[in-house]
Amino acid sequence: MSLTLELEIKDGCLIRPILSGEEIKPNVYHGFEVIIPEDVVEIADDAFNSVPGFCIRTLKLPKNLRRIGHRAFKNAFAPQFRYLTLPKHLEFIGDEAFWQKNYFWGVKSINVPDSVRYIGYGAFFNFIGLKKLKLGKGLTHIGEAFVAHGWNLESIISDNPAVRCDENSLVWQNKLIAVWGELDSYTVPSEIEEIGDRAFTSCRNMSYGPSLGPKEIILPEGLRRIGNYAFSGVRLQQLHIPDSVQEVGLNPICDCPVKKLSGKFTYDGRAIIWGNHLRAHISSADSNEIPDHVETLDILAFPTLRQPAAIVIPSSVKEIGTRCFYHAKIKELTFNEGLQKIDDEAFFWCDGLSEITFPSTLKELGSETFGYAKNLKGIIFKEAVPPKFPDCVIRHDNFKGIIRVPADSIDAYRKAFPELITPTPEYPDGRILEINDN
Repeated sequence: MSLTLELEIKDGCLIRPILSGEEIKPNVYHGFEVIIPEDVVEIADDAFNSVPGFCIRTLKLPKNLRRIGHRAFKNAFAPQFRYLTLPKHLEFIGDEAFWQKNYFWGVKSINVPDSVRYIGYGAFFNFIGLKKLKLGKGLTHIGEAFVAHGWNLESIISDNPAVRCDENSLVWQNKLIAVWGELDSYTVPSEIEEIGDRAFTSCRNMSYGPSLGPKEIILPEGLRRIGNYAFSGVRLQQLHIPDSVQEVGLNPICDCPVKKLSGKFTYDGRAIIWGNHLRAHISSADSNEIPDHVETLDILAFPTLRQPAAIVIPSSVKEIGTRCFYHAKIKELTFNEGLQKIDDEAFFWCDGLSEITFPSTLKELGSETFGYAKNLKGIIFKEAVPPKFPDCVIRHDNFKGIIRVPADSIDAYRKAFPELITPTPEYPDGRILEINDN
C-alpha cells in the first residue's frame, strides 16, 4: 500500500500534513505533489518541517494565502523541486520558512510580491541555485542570512526605496545583508553600522569549486556589529576590526584562510575574543594557547586546525561549543578542573586522539562529542555520578577502547554505557573498569 497525504486544516490555517499507508520511516524520500486548498490563508509554524518520510516535489500555494509561518517548509523540498511561486496577497514569510538543510539547486528565480511586509531570518537559506531575486515594494523587514549560500546569485532588484542594491550587495537599514559574486576586494560602505549573519557566504563555493569571495575586506570606522559567520568561506587573508565595533558574533572568519587578525577584540594576531567568549581562532596559527580568562569556546571556534596540536583547556573554561574542534588535528587533549559542559560534536572526527581524561566538574556531554574519533583507546571519568548525555556520545561501532571510572561508580557507568558491558576475551567484565592509579 502506498503512502497517502492529507492536510490538517483548521479555521483557514494549514496545521500539518498527515501521512498514512505503508510504514513511514525517517529520511525516506517520497516526493509529493502538494496542492494547498484555496480557503487556506495561513500555513502554521513548522507545518511541513522535517515530517518523517515526507518531501515536496511540486507545490501550489493558494491565491489568498497571507502568512507562511516560521520554518513552515524547512527541509521539506525534494531535490527535483523547481518552481516556487509566491501568491500576490502574501504578507509574511517567516524565519527559516524555506530553509533547506542540504544544498538546494532547484529554484533559479523568486519574485517576492509587493504585498510582502516581512521576510524572516534565513528564509531562503541554502538556495544555492538561485540566480535572480526580485523584492517587492512593501517590505518593512528583511532578516539576516535570508539568501545565505546563494552561490549562484547574479542579481537582487527592488523598487523599495529602503532596499539598497548594487551589482554585488544588498543593504537594509544600514545593515549589510548580502554580498555576492566574484570579488577580489570589498570596501564596506561608510554608512554601514552592522554586517549581518552570513553576509558574505553567497561569495563562496566551498563544495563545487574555489571560493570566490574577496581576499580583502575593509571595514569602516562607525561599524558597530559583525554578525555570526559574517565572512565564512571567502578568500579573506587578514582582518582588521575597527575600534567602533561593539559586538562580534560566532566565528566570522570560519573557513577563511586568514593568517592575521588585528584591531579590537583580537588576541595575539590569532584569535577573536569577545567578553569571555573565544569566538574564532586562526586554523593555521603557530600557537593554540587559550587565554585563562576565557569561559566559553564558541561554536566552530577552532574548526579544522591544520597543524597537529596539543590542546590544553584552562580551568577558566566552563563550556566547549558545538563542533568547536571539528576535524581538528589534535594529538593530545588536556582538560582542567572547571569544565562543566561539552556540546554536540565538539571533537567530532578528531582521529588523532588516543586517550581522554575528563575533569570531575564535567556535568554534561553532547551528542557524538567524540564521533569518529576512531583511534580513541581510553576514556577516564573522575566524577562519581555520570554526566548527563544523550544516547550517543561516541560512536560505539568505532570505539574499541575502555572506559575507566571511580570504583564505587562502576554500576552507574554501566547503566550509562550498556553497550560496553558485554564480556570479551580480553575484558571478561566488559570495558567499563576501575580507574587505575598506577
